[in-house]
Amino acid sequence: MKRIFGRGLVEDRNAFIQSFSSSSQSIESMIDNEGERIATREILTDKGLSAQGDSERLGVSSEIFRLELSNPQIRDWHARLEPLVLLFVEGSQPIEQDDPKWEMYIRVQRESLSGGSAVCRLLGFCTVYRFYHYPDTTRLRISQILVFPPYQAKGHGLLLLEAVNKTAVSRDSYDVTVEEPSESLQELRDCMDTIRLLSFEPVMPAVKSAVQKLKEANPSDKSVADHSLEGNVNNETVTTSSAKPKNKSGWFPPPGLVEEVRQHLKISKKQFKRCWEILLYLNLDRSDSQCEDKYHISLMEQIMSELFDKSSEKSAKGKRVIDIDNEYDNSKTFIMVRTRNPGNGEGFLPEALEGGMEVSQEDQLKSLFEERLDEITEIAEKVPRLCKALQMP
Repeated sequence: MKRIFGRGLVEDRNAFIQSFSSSSQSIESMIDNEGERIATREILTDKGLSAQGDSERLGVSSEIFRLELSNPQIRDWHARLEPLVLLFVEGSQPIEQDDPKWEMYIRVQRESLSGGSAVCRLLGFCTVYRFYHYPDTTRLRISQILVFPPYQAKGHGLLLLEAVNKTAVSRDSYDVTVEEPSESLQELRDCMDTIRLLSFEPVMPAVKSAVQKLKEANPSDKSVADHSLEGNVNNETVTTSSAKPKNKSGWFPPPGLVEEVRQHLKISKKQFKRCWEILLYLNLDRSDSQCEDKYHISLMEQIMSELFDKSSEKSAKGKRVIDIDNEYDNSKTFIMVRTRNPGNGEGFLPEALEGGMEVSQEDQLKSLFEERLDEITEIAEKVPRLCKALQMP
């Protein structure tokens, strides 16, 4: 425990209570004196209360502050909080606190008590690094983010992400990225960015145009060339290729829009493509089963294109690394495989390099497709509720 918590560990109970009381007052003073307040909106629940559930009580408010870890006092405070990230977030790593480019965003709640006293509660925080981007700007990368267990699932993580995005826009940073996000963080980020895109005026006309192209696309005109691996999606045969799919069906966002979104919303190209899939799904005509089938086919083709890029195959001399599930824990592992006929681009069924084990890429593709479609549908269900909670049209 001492190795994890370092100088913040107190073994004596009375000393802890005394330290806790004095630290609470000094932390509140430090936030007011050293922090930059970032205005954010509240999230309303179905009962009409704010995200923390009690802001309608007199004297209760929630705020987000930005703090610089170059300040020794802030750095020392973060050192006490960081072990909680290591305990609660799987795969998290400590940061190099001595680097002056680190900053921290905190979500706090203040409540006035009877007798004129007040209490300040820390609900969660995230750390962000300012990377240099040529020639004269920065990229913000979120490294650690944690909402403490009693306050989770109440919108505080969403508001922390929004605060980072607001800072990136105000600074005119290049974009915002996330360092190795967990599944739950990536889902939260997808929801946040999809909501932002819905309110960005140039996006919806492009989405509606893309959905119309998808409806009018001929299912027999494959957007990828025919090769040996075939999949089956909703009784439609899908073929994969080493070539990248063309944008005949409007599956990809227009390049000009990608750049416009990056400039105004600071959403990276990769993240925008993820959100674009969600936006297309949200605007599908559910009464048109053929349109939905075409969406599934396009999604499968996109996944296959990402997996079987010709250039990467040649550079690997017919070898591939395939991610697979680990039966013993929630992490991922991988195997390296060699195609049977790598020279001519045919024969996608792999032969494992060790043990003679064969891996069915059809099964892997089906699993990846179903996993991605589940992610999209889950986020598509959450977005309207979050829009309502954020009081967006």
